[in-house]
Amino acid sequence: MVVVDEANERYDLDDAGRLALDVALGTAGAIGDDQCGTEYLLFGVIATAADDVAELARLFALDSLRIERAINKLRQHRYSLSHDGPGDPPFSPRAARAVRTRRADGSGPTGPFELLHGALCDNASGASQVLRELGVRPDEVRRLELGVRGGTQVLSESLMITGDADEEGAPGEAPNIVDVQLLV
Repeated sequence: MVVVDEANERYDLDDAGRLALDVALGTAGAIGDDQCGTEYLLFGVIATAADDVAELARLFALDSLRIERAINKLRQHRYSLSHDGPGDPPFSPRAARAVRTRRADGSGPTGPFELLHGALCDNASGASQVLRELGVRPDEVRRLELGVRGGTQVLSESLMITGDADEEGAPGEAPNIVDVQLLV
């Protein structure tokens, strides 16, 4: 699905990518930010997470409430009302680049993993700042995300040891993130 923004930029997104983008833009506007930055792309991807993205979010204990709180904490340092009109705020330069991220094999439209990859490829991005605020190392999320984008089944193996209930419903041991990192 091709999306055209206010500046007539064209973005080729799949349905899940479009939904994540809609949530990101709506959240940036609702919060009152003057731009939709990568932190909002991260929010949109996690808020609409399904399948492997949902597993990645669960692995790092990411949810939309925690991300929104971190965004609000970061926003305190850069409050502005330069976008005070109708409609969604424009993309920040980093977010505009992230929305153009192509699939690893070059085929198909941009989806949630590509949005996540684009949002986290710069350590100074808002998305990376949000993750650090939540105690998550962006490079670890990137490493797992790149594995999934490249077709490696790293998430399923990692999640088998996260303390999820076993077949009888008894809780498993919950290792810390260092234990998970060593297995992938």
